[in-house]
Amino acid sequence: QKDLNPSAFFDCQFSSSGVFEDYTSLSIIDGLARIFNQLMLYWLLIGIGMVIKGFGESYSFGHCIEFSVRIISSLLDVLFNKMMALSETTKSVNTQGSLANILFTDTIKIQYFARNLTFLISIPLEMIIAIIFLGTYIS
Repeated sequence: QKDLNPSAFFDCQFSSSGVFEDYTSLSIIDGLARIFNQLMLYWLLIGIGMVIKGFGESYSFGHCIEFSVRIISSLLDVLFNKMMALSETTKSVNTQGSLANILFTDTIKIQYFARNLTFLISIPLEMIIAIIFLGTYIS
């Protein structure tokens, strides 16, 4: 009769049909060493995945911010040129104000899309990485 000790690890042996046969008691040091040895590859894959995700998100976020700044600058330039090209007869207060609001609203919507492009790119990539990760079997 073996005593169950809460401060130890137990290694259970099962028959080929899945029936419990016996167990051996391991010390805390041996149990932790066994856990670390069996989980080392898993932790390594998690660490590499987190590093790749961090660098990938930083890279895509930086490029999307740069892309967004270029878009808003060019669109504001187009907006300014269109406002300057309005003829003197159509520059009444109401026409100019409504036209400026329409052009500015369109410009802001395009800039908002460009700024959030990083999330539109990263979320499907994260889903693909998660599916690959969950489908990986480690023996």
